[in-house]
Amino acid sequence: MKKVYLFNPENDIALGYGKNTFSLSPTVQALCRDGAVLPLWYCDRNDCIVASDVPSAWLDEMERMFGVKAVTGRDDMSGYKGAPWGWSHHSRKVLSGYGAEVPGIDRIERIRELSHRRISADVMTRLGREVDFELPPVPVEAVDVDAVKECLSRYGSIFVKSPWSSSGRGVIHVDAWSRSVEQRVGAMLRRQGSVMCEKALDKTRDFAMLFHAADGVVKWTGYSLFFNHEGAAYSGNVIADDDAIEQVLVDSGADRAHLHALSSALGRVMTAIIGDDYEGYLGVDMMVTRSGMIAPCVEVNLRMTMGVVAWLWGRRFLAPGSVARYTVGPWEHAIQPEMRLSAIADLSRVHCR
Repeated sequence: MKKVYLFNPENDIALGYGKNTFSLSPTVQALCRDGAVLPLWYCDRNDCIVASDVPSAWLDEMERMFGVKAVTGRDDMSGYKGAPWGWSHHSRKVLSGYGAEVPGIDRIERIRELSHRRISADVMTRLGREVDFELPPVPVEAVDVDAVKECLSRYGSIFVKSPWSSSGRGVIHVDAWSRSVEQRVGAMLRRQGSVMCEKALDKTRDFAMLFHAADGVVKWTGYSLFFNHEGAAYSGNVIADDDAIEQVLVDSGADRAHLHALSSALGRVMTAIIGDDYEGYLGVDMMVTRSGMIAPCVEVNLRMTMGVVAWLWGRRFLAPGSVARYTVGPWEHAIQPEMRLSAIADLSRVHCR
C-alpha cells in the first residue's frame, strides 16, 4: 500500500500535551516547513509527502541525480497509509484530515504510553535479567521533589528528565540542589506529572541501536553514531557501514561481545514490551562510559529518528566503504569536507557551526 509521509518533528511535544490540537512556536513551525520534504530520501517512488510550495524543478533534479521521486502537496490522500515522523493524537488528526489510513485512538494512546520515558526503566530492568555483565542503575520515576532529592543524595550527580521530550530538551543535569533547580523540577512535575531520574555517567561516546517493528516482532537494524551540539541538542550523524561504526564503539572502550548480546536481548525485550502496538522504525539511544560500560537504554524513540534517516540514506546512496557526515542546519553549512574513516574517532568534539 502506498504511504503518505508527514515530517512532524514536534511529535514529542505533541505526546506531552496528549491532545490533537496545540500551538507550535515559530521555531518549530519553521523546522516543520523547512524539513517537510525530508521523507523524500527514505520513501518509495510514488509515495506521497505532505509538503507545499516545493519547486518542481528541484524535484526533477533530485530524481535525475538520485532516482528519488514522490508526489507532494496533494489534497486527497485516500488510499494512502499514514506514515508520520511519529504518531500522536495530533499527527493522527492531520493525516486523517487528508483522508489517509490512520491507527485508532486507542492505539495512539498506547503509543503515547510506550513513549513515556519510564519505558527506559522497564527496558533496563528486563535487560538486567537477560545479560550477565554490569549495567548502570535503573532510572527511577519520581512524582515529587523529595523523591528527586533522594535520588540526588544517592548518586551525587543525576539527570532529571521530562517524560515526553527529546533532543536534549526537558533534561536537567543536577550536581547540587538549589532553589533554581527546585523551581525547574517543580515545573516539569506540574506539566507532565512525574520525572525520570538517572545517575550521571562519565560518557565518552553517544550512539544508538536501530530497530524495526512489524507483525509483533522487533528486529535489530543497525547502528546510529551521532554527535551533539553543546547543550546536548542533536547535531548530526556519521554515515558508515555498521561494522565500521561498531569498531569505533569498540575503540571507545565498548566490549564487542556485549554490543552483540545487547542487540539480541533488546530485540526480545522490545518485542515483549511493544508487541503489535507499534509498527515502524525506532531507536534506542545508548552511550559508552569511560570505564567501557555500555548504558544500553538512555532513551527509547518510538518513531522515526535522524539516525534512521542517516542509516537508510547510507544504504541507498553511499558507496561501500565510504564515510559521510549527515548534519541538520542552514543550507550554507550543509556541504561538509570529505571525511576519512579515522576521523570518526574525533566526532565527539564536532559541533555545528
